[in-house]
Amino acid sequence: WRPVNYTGRFYGEQRLREALVRSMNLASVRLLLNNTGIGNTVRHLEPFGFVDATLIRNGSLALGGGNATPLDMAQAYAVFANGGYSVKPYVIDSIFAADDSELYRAAPAIVCELCENPDATEVDLQDAQSAPQDLEQMAEFGEEYRPDAVEAPSLYADVKLAPRIISAQNAYLIQDMMRDVIRRGTGRRARVLGRSDLSGKTGTSNDRRDAWFAGFNGDMSAIVWVGYDDYRPLGPGEEGSRTALPIWIEFARGALENAPLNQMAMPQDIVSVRISRSTGCPADASVPPEDVMFEIFRLGNVPVCARQETQDDIFNLDEAFEFGEEDEPAAQPDIIF
Repeated sequence: WRPVNYTGRFYGEQRLREALVRSMNLASVRLLLNNTGIGNTVRHLEPFGFVDATLIRNGSLALGGGNATPLDMAQAYAVFANGGYSVKPYVIDSIFAADDSELYRAAPAIVCELCENPDATEVDLQDAQSAPQDLEQMAEFGEEYRPDAVEAPSLYADVKLAPRIISAQNAYLIQDMMRDVIRRGTGRRARVLGRSDLSGKTGTSNDRRDAWFAGFNGDMSAIVWVGYDDYRPLGPGEEGSRTALPIWIEFARGALENAPLNQMAMPQDIVSVRISRSTGCPADASVPPEDVMFEIFRLGNVPVCARQETQDDIFNLDEAFEFGEEDEPAAQPDIIF
């Protein structure tokens, strides 16, 4: 098994954001095999809804190896869209008998961050002016009134809460990186929608047998898959960005029509740091301005880079760089992560 990047080229060390935006397969494989580990990755994926899917336990897992339905993928991407919670999809909302009696009503788990952490707000629970106190007052407020767990805790007492499976910080980082896929990566055709709150990822399998696009914002998670039932190739040039993405764009155009922008606010413990584009290290005054950019990190995960302070003997360069076939050149100063 010899994985390659989509372009067939090798780009050397890359920041994770760039690897995701440009669909660099080798970076994903290296991250899986050298950092996270296959077993840990499988255990991490299962709460996303992949319990019934076949998760291949080898390096191809990093590239989407295995079997998953569009519904599996929609549930998984919803975790990023809603800020880190596992919400299971359902098809039937309610069932009524011929006499209009209710036989069944779905009770899906909902995302309620304030229910999970009611202290994470500055709203005064004793302030009776912030919310209507009875149904008549609620009716006067109409559609403008949306009580939350702080304003109306009794309404949420029996609510089935969706479990958090990743932190808000991790969800935000993934959202932000995938927004760059739309801004300047393989999903840039979606810019035609004129929205800044979209995140997404394209996908193309070997021999162009499957074309995928997964896209989301704070209101929805939607997946498009294009392929044949008999698993034959789609044909030359058919890929996620060309085949699946246009379908997603037309769906999102209607689904999000007149909807306000909805993207996750930056949570606590996320910091923005000036770094060098070329090394990924925090940028000091010696880094040229054209090589400086801002990147976001979890607090405590900002790269710590140590520069070796050794240098060659400038008065004896000829001797320093003369070596035979069996000798190795002296190690040159480098940036160490």
